[in-house]
Amino acid sequence: MIPLVAVACFRKANALQPAASAACRNLGWVLNPLRRHREASETLLVGVTLAPAEYDQRLELGKAYANLDDLKQGEVELKKAISFRPSHRPRYRVLCSVYAKMERFDLAREQLRPADALQPLEPAPLQCAAQLAQLALQQQAKTP
Repeated sequence: MIPLVAVACFRKANALQPAASAACRNLGWVLNPLRRHREASETLLVGVTLAPAEYDQRLELGKAYANLDDLKQGEVELKKAISFRPSHRPRYRVLCSVYAKMERFDLAREQLRPADALQPLEPAPLQCAAQLAQLALQQQAKTP
């Protein structure tokens, strides 16, 4: 229920400020885990058009494409995300999984080296998702 409320809130924010890349990013972050990858990719594509250097949107867009089995486009977006912020470990891991899906295991292995050399960081979207999951569990506990 909470993710659907978040989708509604971010849709409203998107409608109020369609030229705001943050609204697109937030909506994409919520849609991707809900497996609404086509919708997420369309929303995030608008966001990266508005803010081309927004590396978190590029990461989410790459994930959405990969989940739609558009692995080549996923690779392109993930490489852009890495180029904007090469010190962010999860981007390498996601690109590694895309290469593995493409059965390009040599390239997948190459992505593990820089990822393993970096400190593990928990990105803001994961923190937000963890908080939403905690709220959902609390809500379920209250419901008889």
